[in-house]
Amino acid sequence: MNEDLKNFDKIDSIARAVFERYKRLDILVGAAAVLGQLSPVEHITTKNWEEIFAVNVTANWRIIKALDPLLRRSKSGRAIFLTCGQGSTASPFWGAYGASKAALEKLIQIYAKEIEETKMSVNLVDPGPVNSRLRSEAFPGENQNILQKPEEVVDIFLELSTSENLINGEIIKYNKLN
Repeated sequence: MNEDLKNFDKIDSIARAVFERYKRLDILVGAAAVLGQLSPVEHITTKNWEEIFAVNVTANWRIIKALDPLLRRSKSGRAIFLTCGQGSTASPFWGAYGASKAALEKLIQIYAKEIEETKMSVNLVDPGPVNSRLRSEAFPGENQNILQKPEEVVDIFLELSTSENLINGEIIKYNKLN
């Protein structure tokens, strides 16, 4: 999947296909991310840095660029992007991933400001610890069974997707376990 997200022409062709078939996009969820290698900043390889930013930041920007016109055609276009605590916390060894999440958060907050006068809303969700492949890569010894399952955090996405939702530009921390 990461290779697909780094194929920016493919993102553009998906946008064209959605337009041709539906003429609009009501809901966009940007949930893909790569962890990369956790290491001291000075040990991050150029390849690792570039891959993390290509997927976690640049792909999301390209998705916005390609799909914004379709979201604007909706009665109430909604865009929701996933983030995590690493976007606002300076944790040792999380340099590239943390920097990419901070960049994504800022990008989405700026985008939200830019669409304030539209019917759209754009937000970020921090679901807390979720049983996922990325989480198990980051914490390989952690008991994944005690974490939220992805389906347990769906409620916030459903809420933010409604036309009644007026929240825009926020980072919503949503952890059912706390």
